[in-house]
Amino acid sequence: MSQEDPAAAEREFRSLLEWDDDSPQGYAGLAQALLQQGKFEAAGEAAAEAIGLRFDLPVAHLTLGEALVRLGSGEEATRAFESCLTLRPDFV
Repeated sequence: MSQEDPAAAEREFRSLLEWDDDSPQGYAGLAQALLQQGKFEAAGEAAAEAIGLRFDLPVAHLTLGEALVRLGSGEEATRAFESCLTLRPDFV
């Protein structure tokens, strides 16, 4: 759903987070939906929240890295991508 309609995915993840605001997967999904909409700062914040709740989510590190690249923070993005690959070396 998120790739077809990221705004709908954002609404769904926000709804999930209203019910469970400690869901790292919810924040990771929200981050991806926000990134797809070009909301890079909000995407980075949601990805960072996911990582804070559960560090071992490679997709959250990847999304954070993508958001940071878009925000012009290349060095921080590199660290996020490295964390992603450390957690899951086969991540494509």
